[in-house]
Amino acid sequence: MHFLVEPEVLSGVVDDRLLLVARREERVIAFLVASPVAACNGYLIEELARSPCAPNGTSELLIDAAMERFAKEGCEYATMGLVALASGTTQSNPLWLRWLMYIARAHANRFYNFRGLERFRTKMNPASWERLYAISNERRFSPQALYAMGGAFSGISPVRAIGLAVAKGAREELRRLGRRFSR
Repeated sequence: MHFLVEPEVLSGVVDDRLLLVARREERVIAFLVASPVAACNGYLIEELARSPCAPNGTSELLIDAAMERFAKEGCEYATMGLVALASGTTQSNPLWLRWLMYIARAHANRFYNFRGLERFRTKMNPASWERLYAISNERRFSPQALYAMGGAFSGISPVRAIGLAVAKGAREELRRLGRRFSR
């Protein structure tokens, strides 16, 4: 899921995007990129990145500045995008998918802090949460449709993406154990 961690939103045409930058002592410590959502008369906050040396609250101040800007432009809509693996999966999903989502939520945080992202978004006190649905032209949502979605998001075979993530997670766990034992 390279789109979660690579700031590629700054490549290509950026004329219509809003870029806000936070500086401290002339050094960039955080930035926010928002793209217009013309159909909704608003913006999608596409990227919010901060340096580890940025003071607590820097991200929140960038979001506040963006929201002020959106309001001045007369926008009717603003979103911070989807929260992958958010809690509250609907019961109308097939049992196999609910089970996979449960397993993913339980174990995926070692690869990316999905729970932290959900808590951060909740802290922003949104007026509402929109559910996003995956639709396929099948009678029932199938594992093949999920596999195709995984490929679209990861840009590689989902099996390979999961393998790479598990290998990365194992390396991180070994590093943590090594640091713990070296103390």
